[in-house]
Amino acid sequence: MLYQDLSALKSRINYLSGQGCPFFFVINYEQTEGYLVEDPLHQSEVFFKFPTAENKPFAYSPDEVTMKIIPNQFESYRTKFEKLQHYMKSREVWLANLTERTEIKPNISLEQIFALSESLYQVYVPGKFVCFSPERFVKIADGIISTNPMKGTIDATIPNAEEIIQNNPKEIDEHKAAVDLLSEELRAVSDHVYTSRYRYIDFVKTSRKQLLQVSSEIVGELPDDYKERMGDIIFSLLPAGSISGAPKQKVVEVLQDIEQIERGYYSGIAGYFDGSEMDSAVLIRFIEQDLQSNKFYFRSGGGITVNSDCESEYQEVLNKVYLPFRTEKPVFVETIRIENGEIHNLELHQERMQKTAFAYFGTKPELKIDLSAIDPELQQGRIKCRVLYSSDIETVEFHAYQLPQISSLQIVEDNTIEYAHKSTDRDHLKYLFEKRAGADDIIIVKNGKVTDSFFANLVFETLEGELYTPATCLLEGTKRKQLLQQGIIQEREITLEDISSYKKVYLINAMMDIEDQLITNYELRDRKFELNAVVVETGHALSP
Repeated sequence: MLYQDLSALKSRINYLSGQGCPFFFVINYEQTEGYLVEDPLHQSEVFFKFPTAENKPFAYSPDEVTMKIIPNQFESYRTKFEKLQHYMKSREVWLANLTERTEIKPNISLEQIFALSESLYQVYVPGKFVCFSPERFVKIADGIISTNPMKGTIDATIPNAEEIIQNNPKEIDEHKAAVDLLSEELRAVSDHVYTSRYRYIDFVKTSRKQLLQVSSEIVGELPDDYKERMGDIIFSLLPAGSISGAPKQKVVEVLQDIEQIERGYYSGIAGYFDGSEMDSAVLIRFIEQDLQSNKFYFRSGGGITVNSDCESEYQEVLNKVYLPFRTEKPVFVETIRIENGEIHNLELHQERMQKTAFAYFGTKPELKIDLSAIDPELQQGRIKCRVLYSSDIETVEFHAYQLPQISSLQIVEDNTIEYAHKSTDRDHLKYLFEKRAGADDIIIVKNGKVTDSFFANLVFETLEGELYTPATCLLEGTKRKQLLQQGIIQEREITLEDISSYKKVYLINAMMDIEDQLITNYELRDRKFELNAVVVETGHALSP
């Protein structure tokens, strides 16, 4: 339902959250209108995909996707930039998010862009806009409110990109200002506010390039009646500080004068309440459609401080103009174990392959493996069958397989990693793998919860010998699913803090069983698990 009385929308949010009723909402930047849809997973007014739920009944398989960018003249941007710098130098404002409206010419529709989108937060309002945001506004769960300001972007392909962005004085100042601003805002609605993570790196893959973005996490404790006041809490934080600036009231006035165009739903917010927890996003990475002219516009911006460089900020605005998916046809893979003439878990591989192909291409290819095609020299031992496919099977390969030697695992945190389908595109995983600090593999932690390793699902064993696999895995592996069906392992949410309570960890995938014991007894030292490690004073011995 479209609301133009925002006080009524706020009251309705208070009521629904207090009653524990699920809903989805969208609020524009100017706070002049918004949407609120109840029973959000079964309606067709606002479509979305969030980390914990989705209403995205679209699939699209294009032959080719193109997008022509018609950038505004640099001189036009410089005029706005210099006007903003006047306020910066007089100390009337010290952080402001200056935005641009760039015309684009995609060869596909908003609905098709939404169907192809791959991002943490996706929103589509038919006839108006599509958004594929990587940035959280706030999350409210179990009496805790948290936010993750994202300030600082760099092309990931630049040599030493992470070191450059982390040590750039302008980026450091801008990020600190954003963290200070949002910490102050959370203090208005919560107690015991602190920064739990400061300036960590997110990896973002786009249709044009790979980006690194710098974020922080700030948390606070809400009062006991927060669910009955959810609407009040949300509206008291608007507009989002990360896309306005500081001091907020003055910045909003200054930006309205400089930008000379309403932002509308761009840099507004959207949120999903599941009856217990609420997660929300800042509406950035945003494409809108002007129905009168039938033109498409991409809205993007960047944080400006007194130390900002005009040309660099202009380039950052253009870097953020992208489609959130690969423009080439995606290719997926099934890795199947063959041993002594037996094909393992063929039905589960077939099921996963058809589910993926149907979601992306609307097809259901049949998985056929000709054992006679295997080289006689490979007949003995464990064989890896690698099947590449898109809308149909493309290649089937057979290779000898040898178990890897794993003796250490490094914990790596990343809140944006997605790998729900077994794709050949593993760039994000490879980026995380490079952070293993000399370990053989990694344990990926997302939003404080254990997921997978670089190439395997995980199984943890308790002191009593019970086996649990993280319910928050990235990829539902076929071996994992088989063991769950057999009752050998159980699903459980495993947090970063929980890990030290287990005595063993196993790596499993289509090629590896629990019995292979890739890594078993271990010790934890400085976020690294080491097989047969020497116990150190700060370590927690996890071996039996």
